[in-house]
Amino acid sequence: MSPASVPAPLVGQVLNAAGQPDLSGVRRPVADEVDVTGCAVSGELPSGLRGSFVRNGPNPLFEPIGRYDLLDGDGMLHDVTFAEGGVTYCNRWIRSRGLRAELALGRAVYPGLGDVTSFPDRSLTGDAGPVKNPANTHVIEHAGRRLALWEGGLPTEVTRSLETVGEYDFDGRLVGAMTAHPRLDPRTGELLAFGYSLVEPYLRYHVVDADGTLSHSVDLELPAPVMIHDFVVTETHAVFLESPYVFDLANLGSGPLVRWMPERGARIGVLPRRGAATDVRWFDVEPGHVQHFWSGFADGDRIEFHGCRYDAPAFGMDDSVPLDERAAQDHTARPARFWVDLAADRAGWEPIDDLEGDFNRINPAYDGVRVR
Repeated sequence: MSPASVPAPLVGQVLNAAGQPDLSGVRRPVADEVDVTGCAVSGELPSGLRGSFVRNGPNPLFEPIGRYDLLDGDGMLHDVTFAEGGVTYCNRWIRSRGLRAELALGRAVYPGLGDVTSFPDRSLTGDAGPVKNPANTHVIEHAGRRLALWEGGLPTEVTRSLETVGEYDFDGRLVGAMTAHPRLDPRTGELLAFGYSLVEPYLRYHVVDADGTLSHSVDLELPAPVMIHDFVVTETHAVFLESPYVFDLANLGSGPLVRWMPERGARIGVLPRRGAATDVRWFDVEPGHVQHFWSGFADGDRIEFHGCRYDAPAFGMDDSVPLDERAAQDHTARPARFWVDLAADRAGWEPIDDLEGDFNRINPAYDGVRVR
């Protein structure tokens, strides 16, 4: 698929952020698509600096329906390019099928994920489906393709000039959604990914070869649909944390879609990178949740990995608490070290520091191998 003729620039219509804390201050949406050449530079750039930095994030074009959550919003790509002639900047909304349906109507029709009580009528959305794939979380390049990612749907391919090509399913081999946080092995060139679902199979794991061929997929059995936002890859294994964040479809329209259920416990799943479903091993651990892991490695029969751990609902995602009171909750993540001893059939975790935070990163050249 190739992008259609270059569309006219869009102008955002989010005018009133009152009562919407995730649409105010530094989170206020960018209103315009622009192209800027000859960007002013403060200081001096290294003479050999060449390349582009591309960022993706949620940026609603239309006034939201109901409560807006930080994780909602149409994807917007921002590109800063360093070239011999200077620095340029441009930004573009990702023209997803859902956004195109809303553009045709001139208003939002999809509710935010934190406020789903019903789905828009098909007469409004056409083939865009009942849930918008905003492609708003991450952007990667692999095997010559640039992909914008959102964990509830297929990747969306975009060009180097940030024009939207459309959803990409690896030539029909990717079934279901794909995580926004796949892992690129810098040594093999493989892209390792997974997708979770609200219907069985609840977890599916994938390996994409360096040439872009999705060559390996495995359905992994879980007792219930749970939120798995990120995972870990070592040189030998893929590692998952099955947390107590459980999707409850019975609550659709009447209560929170995601429930924090620590009484269910939590498990760490370890699967050889090219393993079958029967090869996965599960280890019980204390209930907790990790949105983002930053590293993992194998040392013989021991696997160690690191992430920012929540022991209560992450990001104030507790729908039993009013939105304006959630910021006061101590639902923050702290760095933790997790370990699995395959020989002893044991697993556990320990705190690293009391520092609060998330969105941790390391040099991607060291993903999957021992770090300090």
